[in-house]
Amino acid sequence: MEVPLYPLRFEPIFQRYLWGGHRLRSLLGKPTGPEPCAESWEICDRPNLQSLVSAGPLQGRSLYRLLQEYGRRLIGSGPSGGTERDFPTAPPEPGAPIGPEPKGVETASWSVPSSGRFPLLVKFLDAAQTLSVQVHPDDTQAAAWNLPDSGKTEAWVVLAADPGSVIYAGLRPGVGREQLLQAVRQGTCAELLHRFEPKPGDCIFLPAGTVHALGAGILVA
Repeated sequence: MEVPLYPLRFEPIFQRYLWGGHRLRSLLGKPTGPEPCAESWEICDRPNLQSLVSAGPLQGRSLYRLLQEYGRRLIGSGPSGGTERDFPTAPPEPGAPIGPEPKGVETASWSVPSSGRFPLLVKFLDAAQTLSVQVHPDDTQAAAWNLPDSGKTEAWVVLAADPGSVIYAGLRPGVGREQLLQAVRQGTCAELLHRFEPKPGDCIFLPAGTVHALGAGILVA
């Protein structure tokens, strides 16, 4: 007998990287233990890492399995109503790529991959040290380059920021391709990035293809 849906909470998945700090525990109350922790993944649906329901009749059920069982009753149909679709009934083989899935069903502002996987990764990041400068492909580029993951657009909400901490997002006005290539070769590309001092409550949207980095002393969702 199918269990009726109810408000679901998932077990956090902790990721420990060298740049992590202690704010996930001290400010958010996450049970990370005494060791530094960089990220807490709140909602994740990847072949090798799954969010599990933390309480109630569906406790222990993975997000992927929930999508197979409940489909759009779980995630809705999108702001325009969307289109009903069938979700796969069998999980992919271990190690199978996450995406991209060009045959997803489009709605007004998002699509559900034909893999049937939840398309968003929701997490907290605690940067005690400055992260590396990064730029992520979009779905089309990821598919063309046969990457194991789909494209990646990010959005950060600043929860805490030390005085003087900075976020790097995009290039400074006037920076061109050749200047950037030369800076990459010289290891000085951070000098060409637009930077600003964030404050709690700021929201930063980073479309795929935007060069960016999170500075030390910042906690974001």
